[in-house]
Amino acid sequence: MTRFFPLARGYFIASPFGPRDGGFHAGTDFGWLGGSGGLPIYACQAGSVLYAGAASGYGGPDPAGWLVIDSTDAEGGGCAEYGHLVREVGVGEHVQAGQRIAYINPDTGSNGGVPPHCHLSIMPRGYDPTAKIDPLPWLGQAAYPAEQPTGGTVSAQLVVTPGLGGNPNGSQLVDVGGALPNSVIRDAGYRGRAWYLARPNGSYGDGNATAARLIEAQGMGHDMYLNYERDAPTWMTEGWQAGVDAGHWIVDRVAELRAGGVQGIRVVALSADAHMSAGDLDQVVTCLRGAQSVAGPLARGIYGFVETMDRIHAEGLADFYWQCGSKADLRPWVQMYQRNNDNDTIGGVAVDCNDVMAADYGQIDTRTPAATPTTTPVLGGLVSDLTPDEQHEVLFALRDIRMQLCGSWKLGESPGWAQLGVVNGDGTPGGPRTIVDALGSLLNVPNPYSKQLEPAGQALGFLEQRTTGHTDYWGKQIMAALASNPAVSPDVKAAVLAQLATLSITLTPKAV
Repeated sequence: MTRFFPLARGYFIASPFGPRDGGFHAGTDFGWLGGSGGLPIYACQAGSVLYAGAASGYGGPDPAGWLVIDSTDAEGGGCAEYGHLVREVGVGEHVQAGQRIAYINPDTGSNGGVPPHCHLSIMPRGYDPTAKIDPLPWLGQAAYPAEQPTGGTVSAQLVVTPGLGGNPNGSQLVDVGGALPNSVIRDAGYRGRAWYLARPNGSYGDGNATAARLIEAQGMGHDMYLNYERDAPTWMTEGWQAGVDAGHWIVDRVAELRAGGVQGIRVVALSADAHMSAGDLDQVVTCLRGAQSVAGPLARGIYGFVETMDRIHAEGLADFYWQCGSKADLRPWVQMYQRNNDNDTIGGVAVDCNDVMAADYGQIDTRTPAATPTTTPVLGGLVSDLTPDEQHEVLFALRDIRMQLCGSWKLGESPGWAQLGVVNGDGTPGGPRTIVDALGSLLNVPNPYSKQLEPAGQALGFLEQRTTGHTDYWGKQIMAALASNPAVSPDVKAAVLAQLATLSITLTPKAV
């Protein structure tokens, strides 16, 4: 007998079993921070579907509502009741433990009028609503669904399968800018997709990589790859600063995905989506180095034509190569090949099709086992003793503290404090300032990201930069501001200059 949690790893308990406002809650509500709508629901144990569809309190009309799955003694016994969902199985069907059976209904108008979540009730001896028990002790040491066995390297099953999706050339992954539903890709027979990180300028559809969408795709067994691309195909020819900006964007977006529960992210491919001259390639190399100065291994993936592949490979700047263009020029060390561009259609949407040439091509790898602790846990295992929702609360609180104290590379991203004034990304009044925003205003430091002088946002942002050139820029700006601003006290000036000194920056001294 095998049991699984109803949601993938990373859930939190939105409402436990027991008394609560309005009466007794005869079940447990599972959810995800950042949004639960659309996430897959899995069978906690094997059994046959007893009831399905619209139900009082759970919503409707069918297929919205609930599922009740009845299990034999050999399967674990009793009935499991799942609510606030859109069903994917019907009455009389037999399901396996850990099988996807539904998804969380994202529409409060048809899910009983409550925020999206999965309600689970357990009846240990057949269907009896008067005899419901606490699901968490019943689940015990249940496994997490949608996870492959751990150990070793990525499975050889990831090698391209000829004929997949009715395509004789063996196309395995599709990439598309818009939010093409995962189920459409699955039903078309493709094994997975390349996801675009949300674009800085909003181009290419909606920038479709969100935690909920990736987790749903993972639950369908999709292989997944991440890509970063800007509006202009030649954006990488803009050089170092374009790479630094891309690196910051990648780090922040990957952090959001990880915070949302996506595991196994290893690399993001930067797209140089145009044929390049020798001079262009010099800038592409500089751009990639700039991205890696911020994002490190996350930026060691590259997409482009053969001349880009050859140059980056010669420089040793990538671990994963995704080539497009003529197959006659395909290099033997390339792991993924885009063999056509908008020549296939899925669900009425034109898509690019890609052949996977190796078992490991940089895909999101949830098969990597977690590290085994070799030392005594910090603070006597304090974190490990917390419940899942308490752990989420601590992690989000720590992230908020870091953002408040250190700021973000992107102006206005962190939640701030109205007591410190307000500012928008263009310098006009808007959202509350962070601590860093307020110091920036006091020091009157220009913000290079907005390409205009403004008294906001990034005064101490240099503390998080990893490149001497960018740090040197900030050092000069802050020293100039200190020298010319009589409102800054001598103590503040001395403290900032001391911080600059710890960064080993060589600058022309200015009187302060």
